[in-house]
Amino acid sequence: MKYLHIILFLILSLSSYAQEYEAILLKSQELNAQTFIGTDKFANIYYTSDRTLYKSKSQQNQYEFAALNLGPITYVDLLNPLKITVFYKQSNTVVILDNTLNEITRIEFSTIDNFRNVSMATTANDRRLWIFNSDLQQLELFDYRLNKVVLEFPPLEQIPNTYTSNFNFCWLQTPTEFITYNIYGTIIQVEKNPRQFETIAQNQKILIAKKDNDFYIKPINGSSFKKLRISQNTVQEFSLIGEILYIYNGQNLMAFTIKPN
Repeated sequence: MKYLHIILFLILSLSSYAQEYEAILLKSQELNAQTFIGTDKFANIYYTSDRTLYKSKSQQNQYEFAALNLGPITYVDLLNPLKITVFYKQSNTVVILDNTLNEITRIEFSTIDNFRNVSMATTANDRRLWIFNSDLQQLELFDYRLNKVVLEFPPLEQIPNTYTSNFNFCWLQTPTEFITYNIYGTIIQVEKNPRQFETIAQNQKILIAKKDNDFYIKPINGSSFKKLRISQNTVQEFSLIGEILYIYNGQNLMAFTIKPN
């Protein structure tokens, strides 16, 4: 009986390790955008064109935000649709927007005490931002109410080339490693990273990464990425919201549901 339990455990473990995922098309719609940013849980679509951020649910219900003096938009974080983080790397600035794309606050890292050059800025919890200090090559937590860094992580030997985050965790990819951090200052996991993904997205359960026109997926606590089975071969941008993967091919925005095989 003891050996039977061991065999069953091994079978279940191997089955879990070998689990594959498939993306199934739900719907498709036309979208005229320079860059697709993503969607929120209310089915609003966000995209950019001519350095302007747009939020649209229909042609009759559209909002926009532009700050042309800040340069091109580098990154838009929709984690909290009531406080949207817009990062402008060229001007070293973050703008926080409300749900109608009105400006709430602006953080100019070049003018605050302890000047720093920032190469990444995303939403963290409690009015804080995950930022990457490219001068010191380290991840930091920045409180924009207090205008100061409240937590510093150990410096990295290599600068991250892509990243994703949520309120409590941040994932950085360097040329050789894939690193997971939490909001309390702990490095959760360091994985070797031979694939060099171009873009990463996450929800509460999975991480999805893109390289060329292929997607790779792993559970948040999983040990390795596996290729996602999907019929779409042309990908300009993508985003993940809940259980839905959105892919923009330059003409159409497609929504896929992700299911384990």
